[in-house]
Amino acid sequence: MKRIAYLIALSLLSVLFYGNLSAQKTTLSGTVIEGEKNEPLENTMVTVLKGCKKQIIAYALTDNQGKFSLSVLFQDSLHISFSGLGYETQTFPLSPDKLRFQIKMNVKPYNLREVSVKATRIIQREDTLTYIVSNFSEVQDRTIGDVLKKMPGIEVSEKGEIRYQGLPISKFYIEGIDLLENKYGIATNNLPHKNVKSVEVLEHHQPIKAFKGLSFPENAAINIKLKDEAKAQWIGNLQAGAGGDPFIWDGRLFAMRIVPKWQSLNTYKTNNCGTNISNEIQEFELADLLNAKENRYKTNDYIQVNPESAPDLEEKRYLFNKSHLFTTSNGWKLNDNYQLNAQVTYLWNRLRSDNASRTTYFFEDSTRIVNESEASRDLQNELSGRLTLFANTTGYYLKNELQTNLRWNDTDINTFGDFANRQSAETPRYQLTNNLELIKRFGQQSVTFTSYNKWLYEPQQLKVNREAQHEYQKADNSVLFSNTAFAYVSAFSRFILTLRGGFKFLYRDFNSDLKGINPISTLLKNNTVSSYLNPYITPSLEYNSSSVKVTLNVPFHYFRYRFQDWVFHDKRYKNRFISAPSININYFITPLLTIKAQGSIGNKPLDESLFFRGYILQNYRNLQQGLIDFTTDKVKSVSAGIVYRNSLKSCFYNFNMTRMWTENAYINGRNFEGDYIVNTRFAQKNDRKSWILTGRFSKGIDKLHGMIAIDLMYINNRTSMMQDGIQTPYTSDWFTISPQFNFRPVSWSNIVYKCTFGRNILELPTTSSSSNRFTQSLEIVFVPTQQLDIKLKGEHYYNELNAKQSKTLFMADASFTYRISPSFEIGGIISNILDKKVYSYTLYDQLTNYDYRYMIRPRNYMLQATLTF
Repeated sequence: MKRIAYLIALSLLSVLFYGNLSAQKTTLSGTVIEGEKNEPLENTMVTVLKGCKKQIIAYALTDNQGKFSLSVLFQDSLHISFSGLGYETQTFPLSPDKLRFQIKMNVKPYNLREVSVKATRIIQREDTLTYIVSNFSEVQDRTIGDVLKKMPGIEVSEKGEIRYQGLPISKFYIEGIDLLENKYGIATNNLPHKNVKSVEVLEHHQPIKAFKGLSFPENAAINIKLKDEAKAQWIGNLQAGAGGDPFIWDGRLFAMRIVPKWQSLNTYKTNNCGTNISNEIQEFELADLLNAKENRYKTNDYIQVNPESAPDLEEKRYLFNKSHLFTTSNGWKLNDNYQLNAQVTYLWNRLRSDNASRTTYFFEDSTRIVNESEASRDLQNELSGRLTLFANTTGYYLKNELQTNLRWNDTDINTFGDFANRQSAETPRYQLTNNLELIKRFGQQSVTFTSYNKWLYEPQQLKVNREAQHEYQKADNSVLFSNTAFAYVSAFSRFILTLRGGFKFLYRDFNSDLKGINPISTLLKNNTVSSYLNPYITPSLEYNSSSVKVTLNVPFHYFRYRFQDWVFHDKRYKNRFISAPSININYFITPLLTIKAQGSIGNKPLDESLFFRGYILQNYRNLQQGLIDFTTDKVKSVSAGIVYRNSLKSCFYNFNMTRMWTENAYINGRNFEGDYIVNTRFAQKNDRKSWILTGRFSKGIDKLHGMIAIDLMYINNRTSMMQDGIQTPYTSDWFTISPQFNFRPVSWSNIVYKCTFGRNILELPTTSSSSNRFTQSLEIVFVPTQQLDIKLKGEHYYNELNAKQSKTLFMADASFTYRISPSFEIGGIISNILDKKVYSYTLYDQLTNYDYRYMIRPRNYMLQATLTF
């Protein structure tokens, strides 16, 4: 360990020394004025070029005062160029002797019959990229989320999470106001893009003003800029739709008003046409700038009775639902420094699905096959509220957030086939959290105090009725978690020193009782208390220059564990010291290109939620048994990545490769005992080696008003699993590549195409299996008049079920929209025109193969009317 620490320290010092001596950059600045009027000239392009090929080294645009500033690493054959529409381009050789420029731009005369001026789609000023929404939107787009998907460099997942250059965003603002916090899907899925002027990407955004100059985040933020006519008044829309075969409906109401002293965003949605509106209130993970993820604590779901979902297929194809969602988010500016936000959301969601499956379990010299079909009914009720008071000034920062989440979920599943039964599960979850953050700034130093407290209660139960047997599982889980921390930050020269320390406390009371099961064991009850005290300290040293950023973290955690089992009269105390030092290096080769490297080594904290002896019935087929052992896993990882961004050419890409070595203290296992599968862990070392590759390339095509993008993912795992007492090594591979493009070949039509190829491989000592999946969709929109647009969409799904059998599915939709006036339109849609009935797919996971067949929604039609205000 000492040798490793010495090598890390030596590497850090080497990088700092090299970055300081060999990569100093110089700042070029100046003013550009209009030659005849002697007035500042805005939006003049200032470009540093290299060599005869005129390679772009750096660039900037002048501001509204005609000023510019950019950094450059001096090399041979550099020139600086000043250009603007309607002005003569001026180019000068660069030398270290002249760093400031005063430029007069002369008007360049044109003798043209007609001049066509095309607006820039992306504008960059320093660390802010501005995407002009009207230059990315198409006639079929409705919300700002639809347009974000067409912006290079920005990714939007199927559930609405936003990433920029591969990293999750740190904030989502509307006119600079953080109204929705981590539930920004409410805005992206409802705010009409016609009310939005631009989308700003704030790179390296520091949302806490008191931390400016003391912390330099990598994550970007998104800021939505509204049009002038959409400010200081109520804007929104009301949509109603109904159709048949069978009867379906879709209703939506959106209303928003943004003024300096009061902000309000409200929605109501209801439908039974397959649209999953629960995604809109999902809490996305934002960058944790203060607590370095120390507030994370999640419990395991002991009862797992959930309807299966179909991968690759859009949810609206197989989701049979009746849904209602209400949200209201409001903010009040109390004075110049303080803001109060309040948010309430309520979801009522009833889901129905029907599917059939064939599950194959692989053994060393044989297989076991189970054939089943199921009909499920799932009722979700979720009520959440949040009240946040915050102040954000350069001298101090205050935030106190009180949040509650109440959930009542009931699931009923009828299963037919080899193990016929009916399951009824009640899985409520009640949670209350409070998060207090305080920062005080003293010159180049700051002091931080944070206090995070969570209470969680999960009284859950499961009933399984078989032909000659009735089983009942009760599982009550109660958790109290607290993290109180202090931090001191000091900036000196190019270094930032952070000393963070705190104290975490956990108390968990777990009780379970299983009745009616066949007597495979007498371990049917649990009554345990698990707790720990965790003082910790995390010193961090960060070095910043114009060419390199290096961060070294050395966390030290001491855990005092306490475990008591009242059923088996067992009480234990254990002390554990855990440390996982890490180093992160960002090397800025040019303002456009960054290379990243990261390495870490250390221990993982224990998962105390698996400390129990008695069996727990997770569902009709699976039993879980924990293991009480205080040995920790050891993990090593290295990663390297590259990030490129050229907004001038609308070109963005990021690629990352990670290698992980995990020395697990346990091996996962399962035993087949009668009608049940007993999942447990064994106290035996088990190594896992993993490769993870991810990447995305996106390029705007301005001439075609479009974009091309390619997503790439590869995951490889080598490990082993215990099955019926026999340890079986296996290797699993998962590869996907997803190209997509959208463009407008002519003014009256646009095209959107997406496809995904996936390959899944499972290798065992004596055999191997694989499956391929390919999906593609083509969307063509025709705009014969300014009032009418017609959309045709086709989808193709190809799935290999085994080496000799595959399934192909074609689906088609058609819709139209007719604008009677700027504020009123009508439309219609026909879904699943070919009236397809079943979707099939195959998946390999650990030592198991799953073949699924899903019932999909039948052909239906709907007429809609939308009023905009």
